[in-house]
Amino acid sequence: MFIVSETLKQLLSGFPIKVEFRELYVTQKGKPYHGHKFFYANVLEEVCCFDYENSKYEATEKGIKGIERLVLDESKCQGYHFFRVGPIPRKTNRSPKSLRGVIWCVSEELATKIHDSGITGVTFVRPEDARKHPAENVAWKPDGQKSS
Repeated sequence: MFIVSETLKQLLSGFPIKVEFRELYVTQKGKPYHGHKFFYANVLEEVCCFDYENSKYEATEKGIKGIERLVLDESKCQGYHFFRVGPIPRKTNRSPKSLRGVIWCVSEELATKIHDSGITGVTFVRPEDARKHPAENVAWKPDGQKSS
């Protein structure tokens, strides 16, 4: 889960995404804050699209970790705009193929909408740049725009 502004919530709600929103009670200096609304967002989509053959990672009994090169099977991602890369580890059914870290993915269409809306606090990177730091140096921009 992560926190979104009301503006981002409205933008996400315009896409066919399975997501739950819960409004947050915000305080500032011990008093209720009424300036802007914020929400927890819980994206419910899990897409098992991790490319085990072409990604570079450490495999353990408890699952995949230490991903150095992330490759996704894009044929499995078609039609999804915002999802968590799976499989997600389960307490009752642990699998060595489960991903031990959270990897969120968005479609280029959604990323472009968010970028063009002027919403701040979000940085997008391509899968091949996911482990490069600082992220600002590899930040994704819509085609034809330069990273700042």
